Amino acid sequence: MLVYSLQLVGSLLLLMTGAAALAVGLRARSGDAYHAAAWRATGATFLAEGVSVTTQNAFGGAAMHAGGTSSLMKAYLAWLPVFNHSRTFMVTGALLALAWLALHRGAPGPRFWTGLVALLCLGTAVGAALGVREGSFTRTGHVTALAGWDLMELLVILPVLFLLLVKNRVDRLLWALLGAYAASLALGIFWFLVLGQIAPGWTPSNWSRVAVRDALYVGMAAAALFRWLAVRRGREVHGMLGPPPLRVSMIR
Repeated sequence: MLVYSLQLVGSLLLLMTGAAALAVGLRARSGDAYHAAAWRATGATFLAEGVSVTTQNAFGGAAMHAGGTSSLMKAYLAWLPVFNHSRTFMVTGALLALAWLALHRGAPGPRFWTGLVALLCLGTAVGAALGVREGSFTRTGHVTALAGWDLMELLVILPVLFLLLVKNRVDRLLWALLGAYAASLALGIFWFLVLGQIAPGWTPSNWSRVAVRDALYVGMAAAALFRWLAVRRGREVHGMLGPPPLRVSMIR
């Protein structure tokens, strides 16, 4: 019950992050167009992820109530890899869109939004297909696969964070939000793989992994909410390289 409660908290934090980030992107009519577009794309992505996690948690809660040998539990275990992998690849698609935003010289227009939607849908479909191929949940099989795909996502987000930093295409609060998300991926991988190698046969408790992830989700939600408050108060939040007149790209 503790793990499930922490999972519910995590889903609420993702929904809060996504809603606040999307509100920033939609409300920031003035200022840097790249920053506003990045907030909108990030908000839509994490809002979709939050809806997926909330749906999965509701499904899991109903399955637990029905019992471990129920047909509902069997259905939940069959769908669990689909839920998890589809989200991983969906967010990876969004990260590729942010990389395009960092490298593209023109202002984000219809092509960017079309590409974002296409990448989100393609990522979701690829992840779902991998989940179907994996089959029903098994602790050893799915945890290993999940850590492996999380590592892939981490290897994508780290260079994207670097590009967004040196090209100054996101403000410092959005960069912090994405950095906290990257940290949640890294800690999840460490929890499952590294600690298992240090102490073979031992695995960390599920509640500790979920609690640490939720703590980082609090940071993500806080960054989005602080930025939303700044928009409401009319305060600008600049990129890591300073305000627009001082921006110097380190990549030509």
